[in-house]
Amino acid sequence: MNKRADLSPVIVFIMLFALLAVVLYVMFGEGLLPKAVEGASWLIDKTLGGVKKDNQEKTQTTTEVKGIEEAFGNLLSVLRNEANGPCIFNRNQLPSDFQGFKITLSKSDQGIFVQLINKQRQTLDSKTINGRVPCVVSEGNAADNFYKTYLANTKCSSCFPDYSVAEVEFQDSSSIYVNGNKRGLSDGGLVYKTKDGNICFFPTYSGGALNPIDWVRKWGCDAASEGLDDDCINEIKQQIPACK
Repeated sequence: MNKRADLSPVIVFIMLFALLAVVLYVMFGEGLLPKAVEGASWLIDKTLGGVKKDNQEKTQTTTEVKGIEEAFGNLLSVLRNEANGPCIFNRNQLPSDFQGFKITLSKSDQGIFVQLINKQRQTLDSKTINGRVPCVVSEGNAADNFYKTYLANTKCSSCFPDYSVAEVEFQDSSSIYVNGNKRGLSDGGLVYKTKDGNICFFPTYSGGALNPIDWVRKWGCDAASEGLDDDCINEIKQQIPACK
């Protein structure tokens, strides 16, 4: 049905020019006919080219939306994980660029309210993950507590909380927005299943940017209010068991 709707103006256009060519031939003879045909060909090419371009743009947009919708579904699956924590597991890779779309996670009375929002800020889809909260290993002392509990040479048995409840937003694969603040996401695709059942993401920063004076620690695994040093990811894989 859509193809007919797109091509019907072109067909009418051709028919009108054919009729015009006949009229010109009858009135003025063969002299004007080649120019009329040439003009008609040029206009038809322009019209068909516009239709082709529109179809290509529609196909591209549909592909982009499909990729974002798949990412939305994958994140829902991650947030519904039923393994017993503490443990870690891998999520699917997010699209490198959401093309103006975004996926948001916010706390509600029922649980995590997850939304897929388009460029026009319209909600295309939404779901609620009951009984859980959106969370990150960052903000305040959360990342530092996580570091001391699992990654430090001397482990801490009572360093809590090791995550923060937060408003989370995804717009691409390399960053995560936490309460409106942009953080890095060089997390190797890892997520953290907490002991109390929540699924938390790992905001990261690049070593060396935290404290120029403390050059001994800046090249290794460390923690700050904005999250974990991205050098911690491999250590997390070694120190925390995979979810079963």
